[in-house]
Amino acid sequence: MTLDMRAMLKGLTDVLEIDGSFSPEAPYGVCFEREAHASGKVTNEGGYMRLTLQIEVPYSGECARCLSPVSGVFDMSFERTVVNEGTLSEEQLDENVDEYVVIVDGQLDLSEELRDALFLSFPMRLLCGEDCQGLCPKCGKPRREGPCDCAEREIDPRLAILATLLDKNEEEELKNITALQTQRSAIRRCTSMAVPKKKVSSARRDKRRSNNSKLTMPAVVKCSNPACSEMVRPHCVCKVCGYYNGKKVLDVKEA
Repeated sequence: MTLDMRAMLKGLTDVLEIDGSFSPEAPYGVCFEREAHASGKVTNEGGYMRLTLQIEVPYSGECARCLSPVSGVFDMSFERTVVNEGTLSEEQLDENVDEYVVIVDGQLDLSEELRDALFLSFPMRLLCGEDCQGLCPKCGKPRREGPCDCAEREIDPRLAILATLLDKNEEEELKNITALQTQRSAIRRCTSMAVPKKKVSSARRDKRRSNNSKLTMPAVVKCSNPACSEMVRPHCVCKVCGYYNGKKVLDVKEA
């Protein structure tokens, strides 16, 4: 796919429409049914040329999980800055290989660039769906069609005899546990003593009474106001007359 850029280089046009096709390289296991189609344009804005393309190609193949047929249309965008030959050095082009395409003798050859970009952008494997569960590894039945009769857990034939021993040990252990539980239940029935519900023991009763006996009356003194005979706590203002230490320090409103 080659474009004639001489008219744009001479300044005769600022937009070059593109509509063409090229032969892509198909990844392994994928078949491109026809050539890839590319459409877009090249624009020139004050000497800055920009290439913009949209690429589409129909494909077919097999699902990587269940091997069912898969087909569709793959599309991608391709954008590059277009420069004339000699504008950039070889070192600059190598460092920015994915940024520039070069015009040689007035022609812009895009076949190799488009082929490489399409090959690198195409999915590494095809899937019939994101939720595809694949095939049963034993019978090969697609799991999307429902469960199969294959055993999910398979014992190695060389260890089958050990599995029978484990089964016997498990049965004996279960019997021993059942007998032990029965024995413990019988012992509880024989040794348990009838205790009324919410019964308070004598020790708890005596402990409560001893704590109650430690309660003391808080210290109180007579109000310092001779006209008031109210009993108040030490170092506290009288709530009846508002006196403290022989002086009125609080106005008390009468109820």
